Amino acid sequence: MDNLFVLHPNIRENIHVGKWDFFYEQISCGKFSAQVRSAEFSDSLLMVEEDCNQPLMSGGRLGDSHISLTIHSPTNSHGIFCGKPMGSAHVGLLAPDRDFELYTKTPLNMFTLTLGISDPKFQEVSQLLIDYFQRNYRNGDVIENIQLANALREFKNTIAGDIFTSPGLIESQLFKTHAEDVVIFSLIEKIEHSLKGGTPNRPVSASAWLVSEFRKEVLASRANQFSLTKTCEKLGVAHRTLHKCISESLGIGPLLFCRYIRLNSARKALIEANRNNKQRSIAEIAEEYGFWHLPRFSAYYRAMFSELPSQTHKSNN
Repeated sequence: MDNLFVLHPNIRENIHVGKWDFFYEQISCGKFSAQVRSAEFSDSLLMVEEDCNQPLMSGGRLGDSHISLTIHSPTNSHGIFCGKPMGSAHVGLLAPDRDFELYTKTPLNMFTLTLGISDPKFQEVSQLLIDYFQRNYRNGDVIENIQLANALREFKNTIAGDIFTSPGLIESQLFKTHAEDVVIFSLIEKIEHSLKGGTPNRPVSASAWLVSEFRKEVLASRANQFSLTKTCEKLGVAHRTLHKCISESLGIGPLLFCRYIRLNSARKALIEANRNNKQRSIAEIAEEYGFWHLPRFSAYYRAMFSELPSQTHKSNN
């Protein structure tokens, strides 16, 4: 896999990954080993995970057209990011074309999400972060917000975890679209809450209309062609508006609502396939409704319906 990088013991030269240029300096005695794994979906969406067996200092520079969010991967890790303490409830922010430094007292394990600021899909998220930097005068900063930190950890454990264990997924347009949607719809509300506060309430009638129309769009679209961003454009609403309206009506966000809609559709397809003696596998139906990771589909399905897809399959056979 071209975008998988491994750092060998005691390496000292600069490392170039995606839009980053950075270095490592060991600050403890002992044999040093580390690795950097990166996945670049496009010029605008890059994930980097780095870990080592020793406390160290790391530093470098981010490219001039990107912005980044960084977390400690183990929640018990702590470090200093651009001069500020950073723990499990913190997110490190780095503006475009900025230098950074990071050092830890424990073995390093970090995860960084880097976004292109000129990409229209991420413009809303990026602008919130850039506006924040315009009110500050540091190279980098640290936001204390456990919800945002946990959202990034969930992204690391699911999207990044999938791509690092199954590199072939990076070629899947469905997977790329889902990753972009998660960035836009899962993180934007938490970033906005951290930096600006909540958005104004919308009338309940408008929210109810938008929930209904959104559901129609999900049901009418093929899973491999559906995009939350394109749905917002079609409905003529901003990302934040969609999230606000669905959240205040249902208590969940658009991503989870979309998953629930597709899980119900998959259940209906399983039941219909067996009633009509159609030879369709669980994997085939899962993929049709946008679930490319079969074990995760089974877990989602069981949590939703208190039974496994195979049990639905057998009970209606």
